[in-house]
Amino acid sequence: MSTQSCPCCGRAFPKAKAAPVVNVAELSEKDMYAYYKRTAPVENVRFQLRLNLPERIRIEYTTLLDHLIARNGKPDAWANREYLRLQEAWRVWREYREGHERKMTDWAAA
Repeated sequence: MSTQSCPCCGRAFPKAKAAPVVNVAELSEKDMYAYYKRTAPVENVRFQLRLNLPERIRIEYTTLLDHLIARNGKPDAWANREYLRLQEAWRVWREYREGHERKMTDWAAA
């Protein structure tokens, strides 16, 4: 089996299509809205991956991004649920980290 196939069943993975370069300055308002609506799910996940994330959440976001790219950026029900779940996991982690840092700062100041 090659690296382009599933190690379990041997089926070929879908090939990623190269995204066309779009000059949004040349688009009409209607076309620009449609372009942003179509690309928003993938761009949202890419933005999240730029953040300081714990490794587990980063891996799950990467899996979601791969899923969206394989579906040409069109989210399905699983992708929507997964995105909301990962956002909540990130919020919980961030609140924990900020609360822990606040406690450490308070302790050092005392």
